[in-house]
Amino acid sequence: MSAQLRRAGLEPVAVDYIMPPFDRSRFGRRIRPVTDAVERSPLKFFGMALAVVARRPA
Repeated sequence: MSAQLRRAGLEPVAVDYIMPPFDRSRFGRRIRPVTDAVERSPLKFFGMALAVVARRPA
């Protein structure tokens, strides 16, 4: 990931994986504690979305 950002002329500031919000369904509300725990563990790379903050060097 960071190599791709650097090739694009960007410098990675932060990279994180996040799980989708599961609040809209009964099933989702039941598994939310599990997905929240996964987000705080080394298994977070199983997240459904990747959040990246990058900047263009001065």
